[in-house]
Amino acid sequence: MGEPRASRRLPILNRTTMLWLTALIVLTSAGGLSVPELLGLFYGGAGLLLVWLVLIVSARRQCLPVQLRATAAAPLLGAGLLATDSTLLVRFLPSRAALDESVAQVRRKAPARQESRRVGLFTARETEVLPAGVVRIITAENMFDDAGLVFAPSGAPPVLGEDVYVRIGAGWWRWRRSW
Repeated sequence: MGEPRASRRLPILNRTTMLWLTALIVLTSAGGLSVPELLGLFYGGAGLLLVWLVLIVSARRQCLPVQLRATAAAPLLGAGLLATDSTLLVRFLPSRAALDESVAQVRRKAPARQESRRVGLFTARETEVLPAGVVRIITAENMFDDAGLVFAPSGAPPVLGEDVYVRIGAGWWRWRRSW
């Protein structure tokens, strides 16, 4: 007779959930999200969470395999990663040496702006040298504004407009332009 239709769909749901979680990590680790990325991740995660809840409630008399229970928690894991900014650190830590070298190079040459290039695991869309040796690297859009990293060797970076800074460590800050 074969497997029930619902159990044949579980591998597809499992793969879709893991694909969503991977997209969440990759897209949010750049420092910001564009509007389409935000909407896609939000509604995709909400939809997956709803499907998993329906599946778990309908299968309450049966025991789901451990792998499927773990995958069902992926939307919640994704929300936790977003709330703690952990995904940015996934890119920042292995890119730290390349970022430090880029900052040193930009400060030596001191161009007002530098166009798009790869720096470690980031795409530096634009690099700006600000007063007091501060270097701003724009790595992503944040809704309608820019976001990225700032290196400020002597304390907090200067607040321009309604900029928001969160300290990452050793002179590095996560930056988001706000309006």
